[in-house]
This record gives sequence, structure tokens and C-alpha cells, in this order.
Amino acid sequence: MKHINFTDLRLFLAIADTGNLTRAAAQCCITPSAASVRLKHLEEEAGCELVQRLPRGLALTSAGERLAAEARKVFQQITRMADAMTAFRGDERLVVRLAANYNAAVAFLPDDLSGFLLQNPEIRIDQRLFTSRGVAEVIALGEADIGITAFTDFHGGLVFHPYREDSLVLFAASDHPLAQRGRCRFAEALEEDFVALSNEASMQTFMLAKAVELGHPIVPRIRVPSIGIMGRYVRARVGIGFATESTYETFFGGDPTLGCIRLEDDWAKRTLRIVVPADETRLTGAARKLLEHLRLAAKNPVGNPLPGTLSSVPK
Repeated sequence: MKHINFTDLRLFLAIADTGNLTRAAAQCCITPSAASVRLKHLEEEAGCELVQRLPRGLALTSAGERLAAEARKVFQQITRMADAMTAFRGDERLVVRLAANYNAAVAFLPDDLSGFLLQNPEIRIDQRLFTSRGVAEVIALGEADIGITAFTDFHGGLVFHPYREDSLVLFAASDHPLAQRGRCRFAEALEEDFVALSNEASMQTFMLAKAVELGHPIVPRIRVPSIGIMGRYVRARVGIGFATESTYETFFGGDPTLGCIRLEDDWAKRTLRIVVPADETRLTGAARKLLEHLRLAAKNPVGNPLPGTLSSVPK
């Protein structure tokens, strides 16, 4: 692939995320016809088919899945390179390094961080995704300032503060018998086929481990790179999915084609916590200001948004 370019790669990742050429083209600010030409060029460079053309969209082939994974690494490295230059463009003490697990990053932090950034225009946030254990590790190593994690083990070098309560749920096509019931114990669902994420999200690892404990390991019918794509397979009745309730509501709340299935198991309750170094003198003034904001957000009742958050901005 000697003549590949970043625009083609960005378009391909948009296709991977949306499963739709028209929406991917819109994200990249090009026409669908131009996107089709770029996709064809990329496949010619790769020497193989990267997507399957389906009646209602596109699905990645095995080669496409591999290319998407490698392309994400390329753009992550570019981001790290750009971030490394941040200190030379301004005061690095105004950059807060925030580590978060997937659940917090998609369900809670967008509103909380938007409000903070609107109130503090001089501060920048470098947010990275990790597993819950990974969040705790990078805080302990000093590679991030503040973390949001579901990690529950004791760690003497860290201090935890409450952030959000959540629950693990299943979801299925709205006419599925479990979706019609609306709740079940996890063991009751283990005879079903499942759609799973291809990344190492701690929530997913936890659920797969629970299935093993219950004597019925889950072998997913398909693994996909994002919750949005998972929803498409679940709608098509390939299998049922699992997520946190907040993530389900963020992506699929109000979608009549899907139904949320609440788990009645006690372990399905999930607590997210803010984690910082035990020695808080390691935090910059900007990081302490963000910590204070997040702790205030944690105390704020659901449905009563903090001033300045997206949900409180007049439309």
C-alpha cells in the first residue's frame, strides 16, 4: 500500500464506525460519489475487498477489520505526536491528562467536561481511553492526572471518590421474548447468541467472565468494533448485546427497534469512581479545578444539570 493517504483512511474509519457510505461521506465533508471512488482506490491499494456491500449498508471483511485496527493505531500515534508538541505551544500546566473507561467516556463525561471547558476556556483536556484497571495503573504511574474507573481493588497509592452509579444490561430486538419481558437473570440469557465488542472493554471482560462462572461460556456470533455497529446486528437478530444502562440510553434510548433487558443479578450494579494520586500535591491547579468540578457533578441529581453543561444550554 504505497500510495495510501490519510483522507482515505479517515473515510474508511468513518465507514467502519457508521456502516454507511453516505453518513461516512458526510462526516468527512465529501460527496457519496467521491467517497465511493476513495473506497475503491483503497481496496485497489490493499489488493482485496475491505467491505461487504449489503442491502442496507456496508460491513467490514476480515481484511477490513484488520485495516481499521491498524489505521486507528496510526491516528493514535499522530495524536500522541501532536500532544507531545503541546508544551511548546503554551503552558503545559493548563493541560489536564484524563484517563477514563469506555462507559464513562461515552455516557457521562461529554456533558461534565463540556460544562467545565465552557467555564474554563484557558484549560485543555487530554482524554484517553483505558480499561478500568488500566485507568488505575496510569494514575499510579503518574501518566495521567485524573481517572474515571470501575476498578474496585485496593491500591495504596490512590484515592477514590464517588462518581456515578450504573447497571449492566442486555439488549435485543424489540420483539425478542427477553426484550418483551424487560428483565431477567443473566443465566436465563446464556442460551442466546451474542454480539460482542472486539475491544477489551472492562465491562465486556466482566460479562464474559460471569458467563464462565455460570458454566455457560459465551462464544459471540460476531465481534464488532463499536456499540453503534453492535446495535445494527442486534436489530437484525444476529444475537443480543450487553452494555451499561447509561451507554445503552446514550446510543439507543428511544429506539423502538431495540429493547433494554435489565439484569436482576446483584452484581449487575456498577459503580464508577474518580481516582487521583493519594498525594494530591502532584495535581496542577488545573487538575484540581477539574477534580472539584467532577466531584460536584457526581453529587448533582440526574435530571438537574449543572450550569454550563450541554443539557442545560438553551436550544
